[in-house]
Order: sequence, then C-alpha cells, then structure tokens
Amino acid sequence: MKWIIPILLLLIIFEFGWGDKHRESTSLTQSHNNVAEADKQRKSVIEHVRSASYLLYADTPDPEVLKDKGFLGLAKTDFPMIGTAFGVNNTGLVFTAAHEITDTGHCTAKGTAEAREREAGHKATYCILITQTYNKAYRGRVIYVDEANDVAVIQIEGTHDDLPFLEFTGNENIEQGEEVLTVGAPLGNANFMTIGFISNPQYEDEDTQGRKDVQFLAIIQPGNSGGPLVSVATGKTVGLVQRIFALMVPSVNGNAMPISTGMSYAIHVNILKQIYAKIIAQHSK
Repeated sequence: MKWIIPILLLLIIFEFGWGDKHRESTSLTQSHNNVAEADKQRKSVIEHVRSASYLLYADTPDPEVLKDKGFLGLAKTDFPMIGTAFGVNNTGLVFTAAHEITDTGHCTAKGTAEAREREAGHKATYCILITQTYNKAYRGRVIYVDEANDVAVIQIEGTHDDLPFLEFTGNENIEQGEEVLTVGAPLGNANFMTIGFISNPQYEDEDTQGRKDVQFLAIIQPGNSGGPLVSVATGKTVGLVQRIFALMVPSVNGNAMPISTGMSYAIHVNILKQIYAKIIAQHSK
C-alpha cells in the first residue's frame, strides 16, 4: 500500500504538469506541420499555373526564333505583346480573352492593314504563345471567338499530348473569401504572380449584360487579361481574368494610363466549361 501514494502523486504531476506541456508541444508541432503543408501546396500550385500559362504575342512565321530571347530581348524588337493565355488540355487547346484577339490588331483582320494582309495569306487568324520562362514558343490558330463573353480559343499547331494545362474547378459554387492567384504579364512584365481573394463569386452589373462574373480583390494590370484565375486550395481554374476597375492617370508621355484599384473581374468558370464543351463537340464530329 505504501507504493500507491507515490504513484498517485506522479500521475497527478504528469496530468497537471508535464502532460499539459506535452500536449502543448504536440499541438505546436501539428500547427507547424499544417503551415508547412499549406506552403508546399501553394508553391506546387504556383509552379503548375506558371507552367500552363503563356504570353500572347503577335503572329510571326517562325516562332522558334523568339524563344530564349526573354522579356528585354523581345522588348527591343517590334514584336508586340498582347496579353496572357493558359492551356485547358494537354493537346494544345488554349483560352484567352477575346478582346486580346479582336482589339489589338495583331492577330485579326479587324485590325491593321498588316494584320489583314497576314491573315489573308494564312486564311486564318494566328498568334504566338510563349511560355512564361521564354524557353518554348508555339504558333497557334484562333479557332473560336465569343465576343459576348469575351473568351477566345486558340489551338497550338502540331501534334501534342503532353502540354501542361489547368483543370476547371468542379465546384459550381465558388466561395466568397476563397484565396486565388493569377499568373500573367501586367504591363508586359512576364511570369508575374498576384494573389488575392474572391469578393463576389456571382457579380453582375450593366457591363456583364446578364452574365455573372467572379469579382476578386487583387492588383492586376493590362497584360493580365486572358490569364487564369486559380484557387490556391485546389489548383484549379475558377475564372479567366478579364478586366479591372481602374483609375486613369497621366503617364510620362501625356497619355492616360489605367491604374488598378484592386477591384478585378474574371469570366466565370461555368462559362469556360460551356465553351470548352462546345469546342470539343465540334472537333469530335
């Protein structure tokens, strides 16, 4: 019986002393592991989004001469950047914003005389897609333009079955407050990542013409248009970056320059899915 009291005292000390410290240590370790896993997930998503995103440039007969030039190398030429795009399957189907195609005059007969002459020779509309790291360049043909929803689809030329691409999210109800990122070329600066949060997953006003867009809070600029808006949690596309609410300020040359307020908008993934299904159905006939 004499040994029972010391054992009970040890158990009490363990319970109210070392036991609490042990549980606290375990809790801190678990918390640290959770943060490490979250960082690992974020880095994985960023890397994948960058690998599946492209810089959209004007047409040229030989895109191979453009790779490895880098931003400064291309900036010294007369070869204009248009915007951003991203792969949606491994065979080279790419989405971008329709206004990047129809408004620039570099990829369409609606633009300059040079563009019209180029298109007349090709009997189609072409653009150049350069990877964010400038190590690969592809020539792509515009196969679909939906100006009402501001989405254009480009097919990379040649046979491919291993190109990086982004999946569309399977979640039909994108959550308010969800963390998102986009990779693009704001003001021509390639491979630039921006992180933000969804403010309104079903935004509608007079500009959307009945369409529900994704409103998100992130600083993007001209050049981001056409890029993917991706959930950090899943790594899947929730929208296509389309426009910003901007303040117009004078630039060095006297022209007005848009400055992002952080209020940004993307074409909802549901519309992207509908367009993708239509394209796949047309090509399977």
